[in-house]
Amino acid sequence: MTLAKKHEEIQLIPEILNNLGANFLLLEELESAQDYLKLAINSAERASGQIKFSIFNNLGIIFKRKEIIDSALFYYDKTYQVIKSEGNSTLLAQNLNNRGNLLKNAGRYQEALVLYKELERVAIDNNLTFGIFLAQINTSDLYLKLQQPDLAQKYIEAAEKAV
Repeated sequence: MTLAKKHEEIQLIPEILNNLGANFLLLEELESAQDYLKLAINSAERASGQIKFSIFNNLGIIFKRKEIIDSALFYYDKTYQVIKSEGNSTLLAQNLNNRGNLLKNAGRYQEALVLYKELERVAIDNNLTFGIFLAQINTSDLYLKLQQPDLAQKYIEAAEKAV
């Protein structure tokens, strides 16, 4: 086997481990999924952004399902950093929305509001109409939870205009 061929096969290890973890995630075997994904992280230093994105995002999903919010947010934030470095504004908006929803559902409203504002900024800057809509709808819902109906109404009206 040539050195180049061995190098190519070594580069596939993070992807293989990530795929194994993703498959266990689909089977709802969260502990096995987590084990494979953590192995994937250890071997992913030189992996592509897409592989790192997938590994971190899958770990975020696992911890979200386990209802370990801070760990889920940790991995979703790592996902955000990869997306940001890749420059994918659509995935960036989706990540901000998902993290905001996670925080909102955990009752961490002020932290969620910061992410929804960032989502709105990213969506406006990149002309992502649906992202603008999501930011405004979710901000409206958040203000309802904070018992601020006037602000909620303002964001509902803005969301209607966005689409």
